[in-house]
Amino acid sequence: MCDVAVIADDLTGANAAGSLLAAKGLKVLTSLGLDGFISSQSGDFDAVC
Repeated sequence: MCDVAVIADDLTGANAAGSLLAAKGLKVLTSLGLDGFISSQSGDFDAVC
């Protein structure tokens, strides 16, 4: 189950936020839209950017 959601205005911001969360030990998914998020639902992510 995803505990954190980050809404960013560009991919650079999403990846920057995701890398900081990953550095704290969270399993992070960066998605460009809902299609990528929905197709990745089988994964167990702590955060989605």
